[in-house]
Amino acid sequence: MPTVLDPTAAKINKAIRNCLNRCYVTANPLDALADCVAELGAQPEWTVPEIAQVEGAVRRMLGAMLDDSDNPDADGDTLTEELSG
Repeated sequence: MPTVLDPTAAKINKAIRNCLNRCYVTANPLDALADCVAELGAQPEWTVPEIAQVEGAVRRMLGAMLDDSDNPDADGDTLTEELSG
């Protein structure tokens, strides 16, 4: 029997897939990620912790294709922190 995700997990998973798709088709995946995070932050139905989950998952998946030396945000700060601070 397939597992059914709760609505919040399904929403997060869909956003992760959409953001990854945008990141994979551009020469600047971190710019695409920043756009995704900003767009989610502009939507009132998204909380900062949910956006942070999306950002974290996308960053982990992009890590295989990006070198930290190419990462302008390599100091450990996240884009989501900019939304909450």
